Amino acid sequence: MSGADVDFSEVLRELKKIERRASDFSPLTPIIAETLVGYVNDEWDSAGRGRWPGLAASTIAKRRGTSSQILKDTGRAAASVRAEYDGESASAVTDVAYMLYHVSDGARTRIPLRNPFDVLDVAMPEIDPMIARYIASGET
Repeated sequence: MSGADVDFSEVLRELKKIERRASDFSPLTPIIAETLVGYVNDEWDSAGRGRWPGLAASTIAKRRGTSSQILKDTGRAAASVRAEYDGESASAVTDVAYMLYHVSDGARTRIPLRNPFDVLDVAMPEIDPMIARYIASGET
């Protein structure tokens, strides 16, 4: 019998590649993690994009002329931010224990919420296209 045939073998090969990429993000996660670190650093530098409450007068007085930048008196916490990733996740993290008090959603009596890791709203418009491009073409 003769007729018109459509060969889907090339399409199926490409779909298998896409399926592989969609299940293995390991080439992309280090890039996303470093991107997140950049956005967290921007949060430190901009006092949460201007959203963080100012320092209490008592805090400014204790600093005796040192930095009045929010969460940047010693620079220890900001300097501790690093990328962490595996094949399935990407993060910007810190190991500075006292940061827990600044990022926790718990009830507050003294320390206002000043979370430099609250960046997904500004980071995702850059990260989403990275993910889409990687899945579609394998480009990182």
